[in-house]
Amino acid sequence: MFKTLWFLFIACLLTLFLVWLLDHNGSVTILWLGFEAKTDIITAILLTLLFTFLISVIAYTLAKILSIKFPSLSKLFHRTPRNPLIGGEDKHAKIFTLKTKLKAALDKKNDKAAIAYAKEILAIKIENDDVLQLLDSLYSKGAKQQEAQESNPQI
Repeated sequence: MFKTLWFLFIACLLTLFLVWLLDHNGSVTILWLGFEAKTDIITAILLTLLFTFLISVIAYTLAKILSIKFPSLSKLFHRTPRNPLIGGEDKHAKIFTLKTKLKAALDKKNDKAAIAYAKEILAIKIENDDVLQLLDSLYSKGAKQQEAQESNPQI
């Protein structure tokens, strides 16, 4: 309710300002390096807003391009929402990061690290069926390897 009233108040103030500006239109004269530019105040305000917007877009685009070369700049663009229940990080972002590390550990055939990452994921979200199946296959694979080593110690 308060947000709606606040929005209406700001909209009324903006409307009153624009009506007053149209009724009391002034002129702006810019003298720069011997050149003189004359315009009215509304055109000057609109041009200022347009150039400000264009400069902002160009600066944002350049920062995004430079963040490829300098990864520390990417922190300006990728903020994770804070959740006080899980160490200040977003639960989904943390699970995504852990799943990425889990896949990397599986690619490197590092079963111990993969099991540790899978356990971390399950500690955050228990109802994760694909991770449960993966953990089960890792444990069964480890048990088979252990059986093979016990039955044939030369392996």
